[in-house]
Amino acid sequence: MSTAPGSFLLERLHAAGLTDITAVEPATGGLAATAGLARRGDDTSVFVKAFTEPPADDVFATEAEGLTVLREAGGITTPDIILADRDVLVLSTLHPRPTTEAFWEQFAHALAHLHTTTRHPRFGWHQDNWLGRRRQINTWTDDGYDFFAQHRLLRWLTEPRVQQALGPAERAALERLCNRLPDLLPPSPACLTHGDLWTQNVMSTLDGQPALIDPAVSYTWAEVDLAHLWTTAPPPEARAFFDLYADLTNLDTDWRNRMPILQLRQHLAVIAQFTPDWGAADIVRTTLAPFRPAPKTSRADTTRHQPPSRPRSHPARWPLRIPGLIWCHLGWCAAHFLFEGLENRLGHRSYPSAMPGQLPGEALSSATDPDGLARELLAGRVERRLQPVHVRPGLGDELLQLRVARVGYRSHRLPKGIG
Repeated sequence: MSTAPGSFLLERLHAAGLTDITAVEPATGGLAATAGLARRGDDTSVFVKAFTEPPADDVFATEAEGLTVLREAGGITTPDIILADRDVLVLSTLHPRPTTEAFWEQFAHALAHLHTTTRHPRFGWHQDNWLGRRRQINTWTDDGYDFFAQHRLLRWLTEPRVQQALGPAERAALERLCNRLPDLLPPSPACLTHGDLWTQNVMSTLDGQPALIDPAVSYTWAEVDLAHLWTTAPPPEARAFFDLYADLTNLDTDWRNRMPILQLRQHLAVIAQFTPDWGAADIVRTTLAPFRPAPKTSRADTTRHQPPSRPRSHPARWPLRIPGLIWCHLGWCAAHFLFEGLENRLGHRSYPSAMPGQLPGEALSSATDPDGLARELLAGRVERRLQPVHVRPGLGDELLQLRVARVGYRSHRLPKGIG
């Protein structure tokens, strides 16, 4: 079998019974399969693609089914299917898309119609299909977060190229991201999606209507299609598409921030199938960076920045503060009694006058002075200390105000021996 793309495709077409094909011109842009434009004997052309080694017998059959359901259920223009067997897929021809905003506005309406009119209660598809050379798992799932995590992200971790490109930290970060999907993405219903909607799969009919090729259909979130378009270098004229699509589908203003997470699935698929990966691994690492586990710190690192601990030979210093606290407390009590005596001298407290022959304070009975403290004051034990003090007018009123903030002497008696 010849290895030249044109000759290889011509042989496949003839083997499939299309013997009127006279020549095949190889096409560019495809990644997984070999493709070309075949000319028939009646001077018409068809599009053809084939694998040198088909990954499975149903690769082209499931693609043909996807093209049909997009057209019949979603109203999307797709090429007519001429032949689809194990070795070759033959389709009617399409044309490069025009470079106008009007074309992308038409496509915004078409894609919004597909996504809003094909809602489904479950996520998945009735059979697996193919994304390039890798099988796309479409097991029916009730929960969209589980479906996307298990069948669109984590399923790529077993691929050898992905394991080589992403280390244990990145793989753990992907698992952490999957666990947080309900916090990162708003709930959304399942709808029919193209599944491989990068810009090269957007074509045009002869009269300029948008058309799609190379699907990997399933019922899943509509934003999966949007993310693929958003992150695969859309042309400048496509800016009108995104704003219009957002309006038609009532997207919130935060939809752009979700695109990198949703596009992880496509980047992982590229890493798994192609070398080089056109920077897909670097994009994945950047997207996963916020979800990487925090690096473990060694014991040396944790003690390096801590203040030096007090040597064990030195006891804790708090017992040494107890005597000082006691003296401070006793000084406060002494000040209390001084204030009491000073107030009495200023006339703010009257005590019974001493009778002839009585010492000062003896006229106080146990009922009026149960603790005997006033008798001590009037007897001169404290009063003598206040004799040299010259009190300015009004100081007594200030002292009375200070008494509001002090503790009464009844609960803080002076110890014996303090005079």
